[in-house]
Formats: sequence, C-alpha cells, structure tokens
Amino acid sequence: MKKTLTALLAAILHCAASASEADAAHARLTDSQVLLTDANPTKATFADCQPLKGEVVAILETRSNVDGMKGVTAARVRVLGGQCRGAQGWVGLLRLEKLTGPARQ
Repeated sequence: MKKTLTALLAAILHCAASASEADAAHARLTDSQVLLTDANPTKATFADCQPLKGEVVAILETRSNVDGMKGVTAARVRVLGGQCRGAQGWVGLLRLEKLTGPARQ
C-alpha cells in the first residue's frame, strides 16, 4: 500500500511539473558555463552541472534590475535535455535565445 501511494504521489508531482513546464516559455542557451546559483551575479556561483551551448531550457521566472542593479536581468530556468536535464538555476537574459516554435532538444 505504501509503495502504491508513493508511486501515485510521484506521478501527480510529475504531471504538475510537466504542466507548468508546458506553459513556460522556452529558450536556447547561446553560451556554455552560464548557469548560476543566484540571480545576483555578485552572490552567485556556478551551478554544479553546466549545460552546453544550444541546450533548451524552460524559463520559470524573470527578474529585472536584480537587487537594485540597474540593467541586470536574469531568468530562473530548468534545463530540459542533455547531461544536466532537470537542473535549475539562473541565467542572464543576454545568454538566452527565445524559441518561438515548439522546443526541440
């Protein structure tokens, strides 16, 4: 019974994540070594897993003028493919190329 409930909960959470990801805008990374742990570049470090140039990400949130720094814009993203699939972090908007059609990985 416990395994069944755990499996059901996992399926529900997966569906919820997939639904919110489907609604998110998608973009392609224009460079490598760009995934940060914080929106503020002075506080951030590189994320443990770094996606490669060309990887597709879901944009979960954007921030302008991060921590009062005029002109600093960043997006919180989830990597959709490659070795870093599922990784989340922050990327400067200048490092993203917004996709207009369906995301291709």
